[in-house]
Amino acid sequence: MAAEFYYNKCRYTCCIVNTASSQELRIRNERGEVLAVEKGKTIGLQGKRRENSKRVNVSQPYLYNLIKAAMNALEIADKSRMLMEQEAMIEKQNEQVELLKQELEIFQRNKILSLEQEDKLLHLQNQLKEHEFLVEKQKKKILKLEDAQSQFPQTISLENAEKQVKSKLGLLAWNCLHPASQRDLRNAYRYYKMIKTEEFTTSADYSDAGHPLGLVAEREIVNPFFKQLYQFLLTKNTSVSFFEKTPILLGSINLIVDGEYTLGDLRILLSQQWQTFTKFSLQQETMPKTNLYYTVERSDKISQADRLLVQQFLRQWKHPLSFWLAQSYAAASTIDQIRKLRNIAAHSNSMHLWQFTELWFLLVGSKTRKGVLQEIHHNSSLTKNVCHAVKEKAVTFNYFPTYSSI
Repeated sequence: MAAEFYYNKCRYTCCIVNTASSQELRIRNERGEVLAVEKGKTIGLQGKRRENSKRVNVSQPYLYNLIKAAMNALEIADKSRMLMEQEAMIEKQNEQVELLKQELEIFQRNKILSLEQEDKLLHLQNQLKEHEFLVEKQKKKILKLEDAQSQFPQTISLENAEKQVKSKLGLLAWNCLHPASQRDLRNAYRYYKMIKTEEFTTSADYSDAGHPLGLVAEREIVNPFFKQLYQFLLTKNTSVSFFEKTPILLGSINLIVDGEYTLGDLRILLSQQWQTFTKFSLQQETMPKTNLYYTVERSDKISQADRLLVQQFLRQWKHPLSFWLAQSYAAASTIDQIRKLRNIAAHSNSMHLWQFTELWFLLVGSKTRKGVLQEIHHNSSLTKNVCHAVKEKAVTFNYFPTYSSI
């Protein structure tokens, strides 16, 4: 088991190695120096090469706290692995539930059933209840495991955080999200609440709350779009084989199997213009009432032929995300605003409250405006087929929302 962590603003990696007589914790910094200490020992080795390492007393405060941070990181990594296993079990159970529902639907179409078919129907109904019970049981286990995993004070439990997010997002949209996105939304709301209740939070850093929201946007919007776009382009280009993993160039973007793409890549493919935050506005501690947005034009990044190809793909893609993305200017504007706020959370020294709240409103929504996830997952008739939906009304940006609470 290995893990990555930060201590005193420096990046470290750590792992536990089994030795002949015990276990050894090894911590490596970015310069390649390793601190190695056996379990239960107070003297360790520190250096780039073991034969040249010096003996150090790991009970001194700095090294002791470094080791403690490493052990916490390893524990979190182990629990994260367990969470992934639990989520995989839930996905399998959900697949079983869907198969059972399909079988039930077939039987229920027949108004007259034989005794054997009635027994089969009853058996399927019981199986369905059992699988749904197991899914809920696994979800509760995950919530408890995540609570145990958290390094932060229990300002609000993950179970309560989930209830709050569900009420704000809507059950339909919530059920359509990937389990990892559900987890990220819970964590984002929980971190927000934790930071908000701390003393002297006027200039608090909301990066920990904002970063998970960026992951949700990438997972729910960027990833499915590029995955299906690549498949579409393969059918257009018969000289390219899926198994060869040959890149397909679209504008300045190389599309490959299982490629990694950004929110910035997506906005360029949708529109040559979009509305986004000014550099001035993002430097302010509070949301400015003027000079908040400006219009960007980037017609040089993708040819008109390639953009028409993307529009053709969106028209034939039977997925509600395509309906929302087809609102080229509005979708590109929302995506770029999310991108800029996501970058602040991931790379800046501090994320202000208004920036986090705006990111939340863009993605999840508020009392007066729908977020992207609500826009996409709004149409229940499409949700039946792909667990996604879209509201066709375009997004506008001529408002200045208030930020009393989310």
